[in-house]
Amino acid sequence: MIRESGVNSGTSSQSQGDSLPIPTALKNFSMSQKEKTLDEFVRDKWLSFTAEGHVGLGVRSFLDLRNWFRNNDVPSCEVCNETGVKAVLCQKEGCSVRIHQYCLGKPFAKKKGESLSKLWYSMAINRTKSRTCRR
Repeated sequence: MIRESGVNSGTSSQSQGDSLPIPTALKNFSMSQKEKTLDEFVRDKWLSFTAEGHVGLGVRSFLDLRNWFRNNDVPSCEVCNETGVKAVLCQKEGCSVRIHQYCLGKPFAKKKGESLSKLWYSMAINRTKSRTCRR
C-alpha cells in the first residue's frame, strides 16, 4: 500500500520513518492507479516488497545502479564482490568486511572465514542458522 505522505526507500541510507516528496504527476493518481503502478513495478522487478511489507529496490534497479554503487564506494561483499547493501557486517572494531547472508553458505565464504576474525565468523554463521535470507 502507498502512503500519501511519501514513499519509503527501503535502503540503509534513509531511516524507516523518513519520507520523500511525491512527484506532482503521482499526486493526481487515484489510489487504485497508484497501487496498479506499484504492482507493475514489482511485477517488472524494478521494486520489491521486503519481508516486513516495505517497498525496496528490485533486482532490475540494483542492476541498473551497479556502476553507481561502485563509483560511489558503496562497500561490496567479500565473497561475491557485489554491492553489500544488505550484508552482515564484521563486529570487530575497525573491520569493514561485509558478506551477504546468502553468500555465507558458499564454500568460498567458509574458506575465507578462516582468515576473518573468529568473532565475526561465528556471529555470521549463527545468524545464518537462525534465519534464511532471500536475495
